[in-house]
Amino acid sequence: MIEEMTPQEITDALKEIDTVVVPLGNVEQHGPHLPVGTDTFIPITVARRVAERVKVLVAPKASKIKGKKILNAVVKNIVDFLQQLNKFQ
Repeated sequence: MIEEMTPQEITDALKEIDTVVVPLGNVEQHGPHLPVGTDTFIPITVARRVAERVKVLVAPKASKIKGKKILNAVVKNIVDFLQQLNKFQ
């Protein structure tokens, strides 16, 4: 997971790895018995398992909270994040 790496570890990893998986999920209510992040837990787990089997980096999760303004902010954050990753190369 990129968020657990140092800048140098990211730089070194990007010399060998050219694919970044971005786990996406909603943050929404699923009733009083489940956490609101339930829909993000599955993509994060899948991304981690993929990274265990093939050479990919896993970006920090991108969550969408119900509402257009929030979704636009999430998309902008993903684009900004990918642009920052590109600066390491």
